[in-house]
Amino acid sequence: MRKKLIIRKKPYTGKGKTRTVLAYNIRQLRLKNNYTQVKLAKFIGVSTQAIKMFEWKKLFPSERTLERMASVFKTEVYILLKPKRGKL
Repeated sequence: MRKKLIIRKKPYTGKGKTRTVLAYNIRQLRLKNNYTQVKLAKFIGVSTQAIKMFEWKKLFPSERTLERMASVFKTEVYILLKPKRGKL
């Protein structure tokens, strides 16, 4: 019996500066709120590995994940994507 070939689309990984800004902002907000990567992952419903990948700029979160993250940090999505000007 032949196995089916499954073609998967690559997830959107963000582009250059946006990914760097997001990674920095996630880490800063997480530390500011005294959340560990494990705690943040449970709050937004993703794996701890996903949080690590967001912070290491290896993966760009989905829209839904960005919205959940913004609600956990009590902010708006655009703040997560905005380059730092002063304190978060």
